[in-house]
Amino acid sequence: MPKRRHLSPLPIFDEQALIAFLKANDFKPVHAMTIWHALAHGKIHSLAEIKNLDNVPKKLVPMLEAKFALTTSTVQKVQHAKDQQTTKLLIQLQDGSNIETVLMHFGNNNADDDSSTTSASSPPREDGNGKNRANEGPGARETKIRTGGEEKKNKNKKKKKKHNTNRRSTLCVSSQVGCRMGCKFCATGTMGLRGHLLSGEIIEQLYHARQHSLNPVRNVVFMGMGEPLDNFDSVLAAVTAMSDPRRFGLAPSRITVSTVGVIPYMRRLRRSAPQVQLAISLHAPTQELREKIVPTARAYPLEKLMHALDEHLEDPRVNLNSSRKVMMEYVVIRGVNDSDECARQLLDLLKPRIGKSGKNVILNLIPYNPTDVPENYEAPTEERVRSFHSIIREGGVLVTVRYEKGQDISGACGQLVVQAEKERKRG
Repeated sequence: MPKRRHLSPLPIFDEQALIAFLKANDFKPVHAMTIWHALAHGKIHSLAEIKNLDNVPKKLVPMLEAKFALTTSTVQKVQHAKDQQTTKLLIQLQDGSNIETVLMHFGNNNADDDSSTTSASSPPREDGNGKNRANEGPGARETKIRTGGEEKKNKNKKKKKKHNTNRRSTLCVSSQVGCRMGCKFCATGTMGLRGHLLSGEIIEQLYHARQHSLNPVRNVVFMGMGEPLDNFDSVLAAVTAMSDPRRFGLAPSRITVSTVGVIPYMRRLRRSAPQVQLAISLHAPTQELREKIVPTARAYPLEKLMHALDEHLEDPRVNLNSSRKVMMEYVVIRGVNDSDECARQLLDLLKPRIGKSGKNVILNLIPYNPTDVPENYEAPTEERVRSFHSIIREGGVLVTVRYEKGQDISGACGQLVVQAEKERKRG
């Protein structure tokens, strides 16, 4: 277990800490919501300005300034991809640890995600724009391959979106310093787990990102450093704050929590936040192969993971529809999990779970891009990716091929932190 992290001052956005402080000092907890609303909506920009808020006792302000900070973290480095579609923030925490958060921008030009939809008969296109989060992230550029009559429908949609002005950004946040899941393709996995982020530190990533984003932040994905469900309480508190209309006001359906399959907390997330999108980092169609890529598969076997997925799909509170699906993430690695046999095994695994409409589950194929890990993994060939997605598509499962953004700024999860640590050691 990592050593428990203690912060002083505390994050003002940390709900548990601020509410406890107010109660301990005989102030009404309602003052917390007044403060958060003002900060989230840009009405104030410092703790000192709290004195200007109506209904907040003036004597509370110096007490807050002594105990809390507007942000306990600082942005150390901001990197923009050459195509201006990705911005990466290297954030230093109060204890000197570093985390990363990534912004993916859409609607700024004709090369965004809306213009990358192709027909089912088209091969996946080489993107060249690189990567974000360990080859995962709903905001990354996608080549979408759909089934049946949707091909014509999507062609019409493409024409309509030619003049799209819906500028927005997706934010990929970290939930831990490092990660103990040890996924073999992920740079963060080489760090081990060094600490859990407080909910306030997670929310601060959104606060910082809004200062550097080219567009309004409309989506948040928990696909940065760490396993979100391994830090469940802090992640749930952050999700609650982000989706609270009185605070940041994001739609719950625009928040995605990704997991390698920590089954007990998958069930807790479904009960506590059923409208939040779920993504499962699958990466293999069989238990034997998954153990080689995702070591935690030994603790959470594939059969039990699929049973937990079935529970999620069948829960009426989840309310899956054409715009809300469970995302199955699959990093395609040459010679490891990219064979036609793997594709057929994966189809057998997913097809019983696509629902009557065929839209409850969506498979995201992510061609691997080499990162700083011990394994000598290689990217799959375009032909292998084409063959793989054709088998899945023809089997009736909704599938996309995702080419990641930000390769020129080390956009994959953990890369920037790992590189910074190596540079510091060399120095």
